[in-house]
Parts: sequence; C-alpha cells; structure tokens
Amino acid sequence: MRYLIFLIGILSIFQFIDAAILGVDYGNDFTKSVLVGPNAPFEIVLTPESKRKEPSIFHISEIIPFDDSNSNNNNKNQLERFFGYASNSICLRNPLNCLSNLKKLVGNVFDEDLISNYLNYQNPNLLSYSKFSPNPKRNNSILFNINNANNAKSNNKNANNNFEIEELIAMSIIDINSRAAPLTPSKIDSISLSIPNYFNQQQRLSLKNSINLSNLNLVSLVNDGLAVMLNYIKNNLNNLNLIKDNKKVANYYIIYDMGSSLTQATLTKIYLNGEKNDKLSLEILDYDYNNQINGNYVTLNIFNLLKQKFIDNNQFTLDEIHDLNLNSKFLTKLWSYSNNIKLILSTNNDTFISIESLYNNIDFRSNLTRLELENSIDGDSRLSITNPISNLLLRNNLSIDDIESIVLNGGSTRVPMVKNYLNDFIQNNFKNSINNDKNNNIISKKNNADESVAFGTVLHGILTSKIYKTFDIDILDRSIYDYSIEISKIENKRYENENGNEKSSKQIIFAKGFVLNSSNIIELPLTDLFNNTEDFEISLLEDNKPFQIKSFTNISSLLNNYKSSHISKNDERFNQCILKNGLSYFGHFKLDYNRIFDLIKIEAKCDYINEKDNSKSSNFFQKILHKKTNEEDESDSDESEELIEIINNGNLTDFNSTLKSINKLESKLLEKNKKFNIPISSKAQYIGIRPLNYLEKENSKKRLQTILKNDKLRELKLSNLNILESDLYSLRSTLEDIQEEISKTNEDGIVDGSEFSKEILMKFKNNKQLFKNFNKLISHYLNWIEEESFQQSSIIKLNLREIEKKIEDVKIFKRYISKPLNISEYQQIYKDGLNINNKLQEFLLDVSDDINELRNLYLKSNFTQEMFEKDNGRVSSKSLNKIEELNIDKQVQVLINRLHDLSAVIEKESVRSDDKEDESEEKEEKSKEDDYNDDNDDNDDDDDDEDNENYDHSESKEIISNYKLVERIQSKIKEIEALKEKLEKEHGYRIKGIKRILDRRIKNKKKKEESTLSVENTEDLESTISVEDIETTNDSGKSNKQENGDFKSNEKVKEDLSNEHDEL
Repeated sequence: MRYLIFLIGILSIFQFIDAAILGVDYGNDFTKSVLVGPNAPFEIVLTPESKRKEPSIFHISEIIPFDDSNSNNNNKNQLERFFGYASNSICLRNPLNCLSNLKKLVGNVFDEDLISNYLNYQNPNLLSYSKFSPNPKRNNSILFNINNANNAKSNNKNANNNFEIEELIAMSIIDINSRAAPLTPSKIDSISLSIPNYFNQQQRLSLKNSINLSNLNLVSLVNDGLAVMLNYIKNNLNNLNLIKDNKKVANYYIIYDMGSSLTQATLTKIYLNGEKNDKLSLEILDYDYNNQINGNYVTLNIFNLLKQKFIDNNQFTLDEIHDLNLNSKFLTKLWSYSNNIKLILSTNNDTFISIESLYNNIDFRSNLTRLELENSIDGDSRLSITNPISNLLLRNNLSIDDIESIVLNGGSTRVPMVKNYLNDFIQNNFKNSINNDKNNNIISKKNNADESVAFGTVLHGILTSKIYKTFDIDILDRSIYDYSIEISKIENKRYENENGNEKSSKQIIFAKGFVLNSSNIIELPLTDLFNNTEDFEISLLEDNKPFQIKSFTNISSLLNNYKSSHISKNDERFNQCILKNGLSYFGHFKLDYNRIFDLIKIEAKCDYINEKDNSKSSNFFQKILHKKTNEEDESDSDESEELIEIINNGNLTDFNSTLKSINKLESKLLEKNKKFNIPISSKAQYIGIRPLNYLEKENSKKRLQTILKNDKLRELKLSNLNILESDLYSLRSTLEDIQEEISKTNEDGIVDGSEFSKEILMKFKNNKQLFKNFNKLISHYLNWIEEESFQQSSIIKLNLREIEKKIEDVKIFKRYISKPLNISEYQQIYKDGLNINNKLQEFLLDVSDDINELRNLYLKSNFTQEMFEKDNGRVSSKSLNKIEELNIDKQVQVLINRLHDLSAVIEKESVRSDDKEDESEEKEEKSKEDDYNDDNDDNDDDDDDEDNENYDHSESKEIISNYKLVERIQSKIKEIEALKEKLEKEHGYRIKGIKRILDRRIKNKKKKEESTLSVENTEDLESTISVEDIETTNDSGKSNKQENGDFKSNEKVKEDLSNEHDEL
C-alpha cells in the first residue's frame, strides 16, 4: 500500500504529460498487464470478467457464410476470436483452433521435433500437427493455419488463413491494449514486455516485430528477474539495510522464479554508489535456469495420474486407450481439471475428483493425494529444484550466508514440495548456525508472486523512457552470453593459410557480463587474413552460435566510386594511401537495452601521411609552445616556420585575427596528412528465421486492422441484436399490460389508475386484429433474432443497417402504442402542414408588397429607381445570401410532397373507417359480456404459430410507413416555422435599413438645396447643380454656412451613410 501511495504522489506531479505506457508479463499460462498514465498510476488491466490475470490462450477460427456463392467484400470469410477466459469453454468444445504457450514457438525455425514437443508440452493435443507448416520465404518460420479442418468449404491452401507466430502474439497485445485504453485519456503508444533472460536474438527480434505489428513502440524487453527486483526495491525502499555500522554495504539477492515453463534464478546486488553521491544502484550479476521441472511438469504428472485412474476404473481395452489418447476433447477437459487440482493440492493433502461426461458420456470420480503426486516426480527432477540457486552461488564464490534474501516468484513456488526442498537446501548450506533469525527469514514473504513481474516491467519502462519521474536508481543489466564476430572471405568460407590451417578470425566484442546498452568500435584484423580490398563477410555470434551474416561485396568498385566522386584527378594521395599504407576497417557494434547485438556500420579508413612532414611531426607542437632551438633540424616546413612566427609576433589585442591565421595554416598541414573515411555497405543474411521486412510488416498491420475492424462491426451487430431483442420483449410486455387493462374497462372505457389513456385502450379494444398483427410481428422478429444469434456466419452477411432499421421499426411501434394515430389526427396534421405553407406564402407576398411600397416612396421623394435598387442591394446583400442558404423552394416542395402522401393515407383510412362502422352495426346485437381475452387466448396463440411463417407484414409496414410519414411532416413543419421566423427577422432588418437610408437621403437633399440657395450668383445654376458639383465646390472652397458648421459636407453625409450601412 505504501508503495502505491508513494507512486501516486510522484506521478500526480506529471499529470500534464500526455503519454501512457503499458507493462505486460506475457507468461506461458497467464498474462498480467499494468498501465501507467494520466488517471492510471500503476493500474492493473482487468479482464472482461474483472479478473486481474487472464489465461495466455485464445481461440481463432474461420467463419464461413451460409451463402458463399455470391460473396462480396462484405461477405467474405472472417475470423472469430476469443481471448483468455472467454476461450476456455470454446476450447473444450473445439480445441483444434486453440493456441497457448506461444512463447515456446516464437523465434524458432519450423522443425518436426519442435512442433511435436510443443504439442506434447501443452499436453494434451490441443492442436493438430497439420495446423503448422514452414514458411520458406522467412527461412522456414512457423505458420499456423486457422482453417476449420471439418469444414468442406475451407481451403487449406488459402494463404490468407496462415498466420505467423508474430501476428498471433500481436493479436493478444492488441486485445490487451484495447482493454487498457478506457483507463486513461491519453493514447497508449509504448510498451515494455517481460521475457526470460535466456531468450536468444531471434526470439527477441520476433517479439520486437510483434510489438511493431500492434502499432506500439517498444520501450524495453525486461528480464523477469530484473523486473521482480525493481518491484521488490520499490516496495521496500526504506528497508534495504545498505548501511551497517556506519559503513556502506552491498546486499545480494536471488530471485527464484518457478513458472509454468521453466525454473530460473537471478543473482543481483544492491548498493549505494559513492562515485555518484551514494546513488542507489541495482546490478544483475548472473543468471541460471533449467526446464527439467516447472509448473507444467507438475500439471503433467497430475494429468497422467488422473488418466491412468480413469482407464483403470473403466478397464478400457488397448484399442479404447488408443482412441482415448487421440480424443482432443477428452484430453483438453482432463488437462483443465489437472491445473485446478494442482492449486487444490497446494493447500490440501488430498482432493476428490468428479468430472461429468469426461469421455463417451462416462463420468469420472476418484481421489488424489498430495503424496501420490510427489511420488510421481522422479528424483532428478526433485534435485533440479534448487540447481539454479546452487549454480549461481558456485560460479560467483558465494555461500547462502552472503545472500540477504531469496525472493520467490511464480505460482509454482507455492507447491509444498518446492517449498520443502528450498528450505532443506538453505538449512543444509547455511554455515553461520548462530544467525538463526536470518536462516528462518532468508526467503522473503514481501513479494506478490503473481504480479511483481508486471509491475516491475512497467517500472523499467518508465525508468528507461523517462516519461515519468520515479525513484532515482542506476540499473546495470549484464549479458549472460559472449557476443563475438567471425571474419572470413566470401569466396570460400573455409580456406587455409600457408600452414594448412583454417584462415579466419574470431573476436569477442562484448564478453559475458558486459553491461547492456553499450557500444564498441574496433579495428577489424583484415590485413592479417587477406588482401584488404577483397570481399569479405562477418558472422555475428551469440554464445558462440551464429545468427546473422553480413556480406561486404564489390569493395574494389566501391573504392573506385569513392575516388571518382570525392577525390580530384590530380590528387594521387588516395592511391598512395591504399598502396603504401593500406585500408583499415573499423566496425561499430551495439548491444542495446533489449540485448540485441548488431553491427551498425563498417568504415574503411586510410591515413595518408607525408613521410617528410611525418618525421618532424613529433616536434611540431613543441615549436608552437617554445622557440626553435639550435638542436632542431633547419629543414622544417615553411608552414611550421610561418605558424611559429605568427604565434611569437601575434598581437594579443587582435586575438581573433591571430587565431584565424593559425587555423588557416593548420588546415594546410592537415591537408598534407589527409584521412579518408569510406562507408562500406553490407547485405544481411540470417541463420535462423528472418525478421519481417518493411513490406511484410505493413501488410500484416493492414491485415490485423481489417480483422479488428470486422470484430468491432460484428460486435456492433450483436449489440444491436440484443437491443432489438430487449425492445421486442418490452413491446410484448406493454401489449400484455394493455390487454389486461382492456379486460378491466368499464362502459366508458376508463380504468381507474391505468397508465394508459382512454384513447389507447379504446383503440385496441375496437381493433382486435391490431393486437394479432403486433404479436405476429414480435414473434417473427424474435424467431429471426434466434436464428441469427446462434449462427456467426449469418451475422457476417447481415447488413448493420438492416438491424438498425428493425430497431427503429420497433421503437415506432412503441410510440404508436403510446399515442396511436387515427383519421382525425391525420387530418389535423394535414391541416397544420397546409397552414404553415399558406402562412409562408402570405409572408412572401407581404415581403413583395413591402418592397413595392418602399420603391414608390423613393419615387415620390424624387429619387430614381436605380437609387432604390442600389440602396436595397446594399442592405440586402448579406441577408439575401443567408436566405438563399435556407433553400425555401426545396423545403416547401418537400412538405407539399409529404402532404400529398398523407392525403392518400387519409383517403384510405376514411374508406377503412366506413367499413368498420358497417361491421360495428352488425356486432351491436352481440353480447357485451363477450370478453376480449377469450378472443386472444390459446386459440389465438395457436393461430399465431400456424400463421407466423406465412405472416403478411403489409399492415405492420403500413403502420410504420404512416407513422414515419407523420413524424417527417411534423419535423418539416417545425423546420419551416423556424425558417419563417428567420425570414421575418431578416426582412424586418431589411425594411428598417432601407427606410433609414431613405430618411438620410431626404435630409441630405434638403440640406443641399439650402446650400445651393445660399451661394451668390447661383440663379442660373440652381436647376442644374449636381452632387458632383457640390463635391467640386467643397474641394475649391467652402461656403459660409459650411464654414460656420451649419450643415455637414457631402463627404460627411456619404460617410454617415456608409457607417449606417455597416451598423445594419
């Protein structure tokens, strides 16, 4: 708890960081995942069943539509996938397409023994051998085929149904990511993945490919032991005891991990680094493992014991036993129970087994004791329980006394036999018998054996990526193998020198125990092997096993190309460099965080050295620092003399000028002793499986995205089917309630306290056929849902819109029941539609009248038609654009068309109403006590069942069509009402604006007339003066009234008009 509180406090500081990282413990049996991001500080990613871990198993199969003859892009074969617990029951029924323990296959080349061991390992035979095949395009990587073996339509040769192991693992990672995404608002773009420390290069590169296919960035591949130790340190940060008797000490810890597939131990050391201000440091010292005993080995022993008991109980013959061993359902079911019994026997001495219909409808009942299980485990396997610990102590010259604590991890460490052997080992090897407290407490009980790897993995990702700040610690993870190279000629890998011995060169680049995330540049000893302009190749080795070869070809051509593009024709130094001094090859090597070893690049270097200048190079810098002595050779270069003179006579106040002179002369000297660096390209060849190339990755990503898209679409269809089913049952329930209420109606048709109105009750009471039609429709839809729900192949070809349409229809029926329409309501809606249309037309006529009135007003005020159009255009330009966007004509035409359709409905309902009146007159003579329920009892139900298959949907469709028409008309009426309000508002602004402009024009005209009369000698010009004349007058000089400010200038009036228009 203190651990989580501490982390939440630290991470809360960084809530502004829009990043999230996922840590995944991808185990053989179970997967645990932890998310760190905004709103999710170290949050366990729960399964859909709300469990903290899920089985590392999923079911993948092909779904083939019924009618495949006319398949199109939406009706192609699709995949059905179930992950974790959701796949358990399916795998019991159809085990042939269930995948688990994929870490056993990742990074491996197809091999019959490997596949056979894999099938036996995940015993029983969950998969058929024929499900696997080699992929020659990737050096025989393993392909898994998901075709349904029993399906005649399945084509085993279909390459689209073959999946690489990397793709299958990517599916699981994508599923985990989809469940983690809702926990944080940030996008999850990074992941750290835990792996066993022994994983080789091919396995690491394959997992890296899987993460790339899942569209995530790999932060780190974390060794299980390192992850557990990081989590342990974080939980016990204040109790590490790194200072004893005022002295810093180093504490050794062993992480002992027994999982489902192997038993491993990691030796670590924690100390305070004095060179870094006592910074906490974690160092991985050594690692050991064995797979002789593990969790699945214990399960396998239980499985064999139960199978033998079942055979003995039923006294099967040899032929029956043979058939039993080939029955995948039997084997799968028994294996599942064996896992459960292992957990039970971890806490109990015995257990009772009861399995229904285990094989051929035969039940299995028996007992199994813990002693029986322990006796079934052979002696060598028992001894191997503690071998990883003893090997670590022996190789590092340590005893059990030197170990601060043994941290247990993995579910199988709870097995009593494992606990007993560990305790016995500690007791027998503990030398300091006085320190009994440490002896009794050396096995730590402060670690969550199930989730520590997942928490430590995401913590390592945070420390590596530095996107969040946690506690400060140095991590020194070391390699457990030697990483070396072997250099040889391409022409013949095995060639001999003069003595007849094989001529090649091996060199260790990173020795065992080297710290990860390191680089190394070394000179390759090519000149000792052969002519250094010949082609060669370098093999990369891990633990002395080659995994990649890089070939360097056409060296001579490359040198010539470099010479022609980089060397001038008159410069002979390049040729002299190669002939006299020779090429030197330098390799740049990298061993990264993920322990992936690679040759980054090769550079060919040649240093041309002028022999004359070289003989004096030793005293060159001496001349710079000291004056020339008598003992020095007088034959020094002119450049050296000049440089010394500049330094001796340089002006300190003009230091920059002196420095430039020195650099210039120094460049001349360096040009004489020129260095040539030539990059050498290579071609990679892989010994094991080849990693996916760029094109293969992109194609796989598209393929996985298509599968995910189809999954989501199918889930949406299923969800809508569930909604439709729920709505149908709700509709049926409502009809039953109405039927019950009708049976209670009095003469007035009113029921006290009824939730339904009188109108609704009378509607259904007077129309028994309506009830019948509704019930038939509901039954028809429910039958349709039942057929489609149990056939995944039908769901593929279902159109999503088809389901949504049925949901919409049912909702309309529910609205119809709450407010059924009749002919009077149809007529009222028709009348409302005509009214709004008439009002709109009247308004448009009023608009025309208003415009004509304003035009006449302009003319009466002695203004021209053109002036009115100009002012009208100025005011109306923006409003007209808005009005045009409303599409008035189109809106009105839509309403008229719908009203026309409604008139046909009204006419049809009117005829139907007359017919009903005639029928009612005939029925008036019948007894009023004829109960409505008698007409809708079992006989009606029987009729419904008989007629359901031949059910005519015409009346139901008519109800839906009429109700939709009414709703659309009502919606359009509201739209046109809103449109009319907008028009009225815009028209009001328009009229007001034009009137204000007209008032200003009249006022301005009056002022101009007054101004004209006040000017002397204007009697002849009075009838001809124009606005332009006034503007000219204003330019040459102002009148007395203008000067006195009695009225505004024409320019001012124009400005006022412009401002008024802007305001409008």
